[in-house]
Amino acid sequence: GDGPGRGSIRYLFTIPTTMARQKIGWGSRFVAMFVEQSSDPAPTADTEAALAALRAQTQSLTADLAEDTPAPRPPEVAAEQPAASASAVGAALIAEDQPLSDFYSAVPPSPKSAEEILAFLSGLKGMPESVQNQALRAMDAADTTWTIDDVLLDAHNKVRALRNAKEHVAEQVRQTEATARADLEAQDAYAEHASSTIRDNVAALREQIAEMESLLASEIAAAEDRKASAEVSLQQARDAADRKCARFDTEIRRLHTLIQAFGPPAPPNGVPT
Repeated sequence: GDGPGRGSIRYLFTIPTTMARQKIGWGSRFVAMFVEQSSDPAPTADTEAALAALRAQTQSLTADLAEDTPAPRPPEVAAEQPAASASAVGAALIAEDQPLSDFYSAVPPSPKSAEEILAFLSGLKGMPESVQNQALRAMDAADTTWTIDDVLLDAHNKVRALRNAKEHVAEQVRQTEATARADLEAQDAYAEHASSTIRDNVAALREQIAEMESLLASEIAAAEDRKASAEVSLQQARDAADRKCARFDTEIRRLHTLIQAFGPPAPPNGVPT
């Protein structure tokens, strides 16, 4: 419903904190202005003027409630995210589809490559091994440009080249693992820093909310006190006005007894009745 619990919440959050500590002597000022003591003579101002002055005083005392202050801003998270993971870069350097011939650059040329003989033997794989060996020797005897030793040397050199390539790949893996471990540690540190920063910010925001809620409650209570004081002062002014008018009525009735007993007064000289 309407009232200080709902309608005034929005602007109460913008009231400066100093207003929560300000003490306004509403009642004392109103009572001093309008409450008539029984021993004092009757005031010269009439009741309507007194009530108008009361309203004007109330408006002047509440005018500063329209002041506005900016709402507090939450602190920013200062954590800086680490750079992109270098482990992905390391993985990209290990090309899986690279041709084997790329690793044979240090292998000297051979009159007959090991791959040619392997392809030849592959065509004879359905035959017994002894038959395959005889066929290879016959092939060797028929062509004097190469020997089986040339093929074996070529195979040996290529095995050594591939083993060196394997060692290079293993070193890449070790470097990638080291980079990945450093990356994981950096990500853990970032997550911890971000969590700590956000927790601190949440705590600060909760503290600000608690302060604003306390200020809200204080301002609502102060507004209720001022309203009560204004209502009391207004009632006191009305009561004072009623008593003053009652005194006027009593005096009018008392004076009328003379008029009724002796008649109206004679008009001044030269003034017709």
